[in-house]
Amino acid sequence: LFDYVRTFKKGAYIVKQGDVGNIFYILKSGECKVVENDVEKEHKMVPGDYFGETALVTNDVRTASIIVSTDKVVCACIDRETFEKNFGTYDRFVRGTNAIEQSKEAAKIEQSRKAIDMLIESCVILIY
Repeated sequence: LFDYVRTFKKGAYIVKQGDVGNIFYILKSGECKVVENDVEKEHKMVPGDYFGETALVTNDVRTASIIVSTDKVVCACIDRETFEKNFGTYDRFVRGTNAIEQSKEAAKIEQSRKAIDMLIESCVILIY
């Protein structure tokens, strides 16, 4: 399922707020800080956390920057094509004009998020 694994050094931006997003990341080792609108969030990204799905699902730019805070970070990476094949496309999530269709689409988004969480859980088991 993963397209590749990538290593980042301390201080590297894995994603930068405002950039176009085409990769979904799962943190395998190391830690990262989350910076949104130049403010560091309290939440730290740790192994098993994932990010980048919002830009892929909404077809919008990155909503926060993820910056490596330990000596190195290893991430499993899934490109847009693989993500959409496994979790759905942008059009699938925004299709529909009435409340019933929007409700159905919201349920599909939640189902995709649950599938991502299950994938993460199985990935974490394989790591250890």
